[in-house]
Amino acid sequence: MHYRRGRPRPLAGIIEAIFRKRGLLVKYEEWQAVAKWEDVVGERIAAHATAERVVKGVLYVKTEDSIWNYELTQQKRLLIERLNRALGKEIIKDIRFK
Repeated sequence: MHYRRGRPRPLAGIIEAIFRKRGLLVKYEEWQAVAKWEDVVGERIAAHATAERVVKGVLYVKTEDSIWNYELTQQKRLLIERLNRALGKEIIKDIRFK
């Protein structure tokens, strides 16, 4: 086993390096979008809308009802911008609410 000398690396960086090496970085980044949903939208929205998965840059979000579906659809562009800012790159290209 090879050990590096110097400062310890953050676990997130190690995980990202492993995923990159195995060709799974895109899936990891998509998973990060789902994981960060609540932080980005806040508790109020997250209580009524749950991010489920990302497929080819499209985030699928399950909403409590048609009212929340409509409300979040109106905020879609802003939510995409905030998510991508939190991710540090453009991962999410669209959001579909159901």
